[in-house]
Amino acid sequence: MDLSSNLLPRDIRRSEVEITSWFLRVVPGVTPRHVVDPEFWAHLAGKLRVDHRIEVVAADGSFDADLRVVAVDTRGEWAQIRVLRMTLAEPADLPADQWPDKDGYRIEFSGPQKHRIISPTNEVVASGFPDEAAAVAALAKIKAAKPRGKVVLVTDAMPMVGSDDPSFDLYGETITAKDGVVRNAAGSLAGSALDMASAVRNTVHLVGLPLDEAARMASTYPAQWLGIDGLRGRIAEGQAADFVALDRDLQVSATWIGGERE
Repeated sequence: MDLSSNLLPRDIRRSEVEITSWFLRVVPGVTPRHVVDPEFWAHLAGKLRVDHRIEVVAADGSFDADLRVVAVDTRGEWAQIRVLRMTLAEPADLPADQWPDKDGYRIEFSGPQKHRIISPTNEVVASGFPDEAAAVAALAKIKAAKPRGKVVLVTDAMPMVGSDDPSFDLYGETITAKDGVVRNAAGSLAGSALDMASAVRNTVHLVGLPLDEAARMASTYPAQWLGIDGLRGRIAEGQAADFVALDRDLQVSATWIGGERE
């Protein structure tokens, strides 16, 4: 190694700066790659300052690390981290029930308060779960679900869906929707205020099915059952150009009827 005289230190100073240290035990599924991602610290960035030290220990024993904060977003939405030390566990030290499971599925941590289900073909099946337990429960439902093409979404929607008026008359009775529940004047259930877009959203967020499968349950499979799949149920040449665009939250952002935007 070339150590020319101009590279050698000639002075050293005692540090008189108070250093703040933090300790964080991370949940199973968090990896070293996650802790160096600035967005991983989104919920804690407001507490962090440049030069703060963070000791990170994985609850599953897979790694531990010493980190230094080198930059913090002024809005407290991220923190840039530099690794001072990283120690990885030997493979034999990892828990015996480590993912993937016997069917090839695995649960991954994907950001603060976010877990996702990965298929045996390495595709994201469902995401956005607040913790591993919620993702595991959703995976169990996915595995127990009927084969594709055997379940369709039905709204049983009443006339107030898509209307600004929450009430309508039916056989001389006034039917009213309140907080998503449709009742008659006596308080008995009288239908549904569920729209199909909400049904798709519920299937993804509550049941945990992939968006593409939820969309087929709302369009392709019903069209096949009704025998009109030659004209409806898919976005393809020769099909009726009736479809919607959804945003990231699966809310309807635009609608097309007969190819014309509404």
